[in-house]
Amino acid sequence: MMSGKLFAIAPGRASDAALAEPENSYSSYRVGGLTVVEVEGVLDGAITNRLRRDVLQSERDESVTERIILFDSPGGSTDGNDDLAATIRASREVKPITAIVPSVAASAAYNLAASCLRIVASPAASVGSIGVFSVLVDSSEQAALLGLRVIVVRSGRFKGLGIPGVEVTPEQIENLQRTVDGHARLFLASVAKGRRMATGRLQELADGSMYMASEAKANGLIDEVKSAHDYLEERIEYHTGQARAARASWLSQPRAKVIEAYSEAVAKETGRSLPLTSVELRRSLVDSREEYRELAEAFHKLTRSHSGA
Repeated sequence: MMSGKLFAIAPGRASDAALAEPENSYSSYRVGGLTVVEVEGVLDGAITNRLRRDVLQSERDESVTERIILFDSPGGSTDGNDDLAATIRASREVKPITAIVPSVAASAAYNLAASCLRIVASPAASVGSIGVFSVLVDSSEQAALLGLRVIVVRSGRFKGLGIPGVEVTPEQIENLQRTVDGHARLFLASVAKGRRMATGRLQELADGSMYMASEAKANGLIDEVKSAHDYLEERIEYHTGQARAARASWLSQPRAKVIEAYSEAVAKETGRSLPLTSVELRRSLVDSREEYRELAEAFHKLTRSHSGA
């Protein structure tokens, strides 16, 4: 473990965060106007950066109308967490973002969930662990038993804090405590903004405790107690129906509108500005490169199917 590194992670999972390559996974997919991101395991810099990118990209995409982020995470490093929480809070004002929690969203993961517009947690799920900690290991006595004397050449008295074999002094502990307290204040302020809670009320809950869904809802830490997976399936079903309805409506339009819509789709795909009339559009696709043949064939099939429109 890198001594002195700051963590926002649930009790009992500190060793996970200290791994050189913490176990985690990240996936995303799209269903109609819905984007879903699933974040599992310990949060690290790579997960943080990828989630920020996807949040901003879905915000800019006009075809996206709803976002869901599934958190199944004990938390992780504080690196970039506060900035990402602020990004999510700003983005939720543009279009909705819901956090769903099937199992656990603790510490740094809870901070991100709290920044979403709503939190839906399964009945057996746990959230919370609001706080920050760091770990220092004083192995100086062990080094002495081995006959080792570790010397740190430093430019300042707090450089090299936590180097194995070097005594950890009360002054160094006090210095690190100040840093932990600073990050804890940022964490508390972030959750308070996300949940729109008074800081004083939140402070009562920010002792590192975990709360099961029903208690979390009673304390204002989440919005709804419901199976996270059922909620997700309902939203997927809704957007699947919306996509089918939109396609049916599009296909029922007069031929001229079908041609226009398809022309725009082809132009977006190929980067070419295409004419809108049937004859000219067909002609422009005749000499298309191989990767556009499928588009051309689909267009001809579509226009033939609307020949009586």
